[in-house]
Amino acid sequence: MGPNLLGYISILTEQYHLSVRKFQSLLQSQFGNTFSIGAISEAQGRVSNMLTPTHQALHHAIKKAPIVHVDETTHHRNNLAQTL
Repeated sequence: MGPNLLGYISILTEQYHLSVRKFQSLLQSQFGNTFSIGAISEAQGRVSNMLTPTHQALHHAIKKAPIVHVDETTHHRNNLAQTL
């Protein structure tokens, strides 16, 4: 899977909450490609791993900033409430 497909998987499954099975069906109907559920799930993990250093750097920079202009609305991730 190349970067475009990895991005497509990430956007549709994370941003638009498409289930892995529905995404698998979408790939089949749109492009005629068949990927296993495991391959799609592994792709999600790869993207997450690629984004981790950027996320950590941003988190560290925000924590060190003398002033942070943010909305303190709670963000839920993996059913856990998180704030910056």
